[in-house]
Amino acid sequence: MSKRNRRKQRPETFKERFALPPRFVALVIGAAIGAAWGVLMWVFFSLTQDAGARDLIYIAGTSAMIGGGVAAIFGAVGARKRGERLFPRSPYRRNRSR
Repeated sequence: MSKRNRRKQRPETFKERFALPPRFVALVIGAAIGAAWGVLMWVFFSLTQDAGARDLIYIAGTSAMIGGGVAAIFGAVGARKRGERLFPRSPYRRNRSR
């Protein structure tokens, strides 16, 4: 056995075990900012017209999807600049050696 295998591994902390990937966190933050913007738009809309809960759900949901999409695009561009892979490896890849 080599020295590397005999060394004790340090115990994994709770934070390390349940840490979310940074791209997922950016996506959630983008969706939250979009939803907050949608609520703000709904407030302005309700001051001028009769706006109900259906309008709130529609505007906030649409804005959250747009915010999440923008965050995903910027996250992918940043990941590409850092040299990370954007797509997972497919288990059914073609053999390129032929």
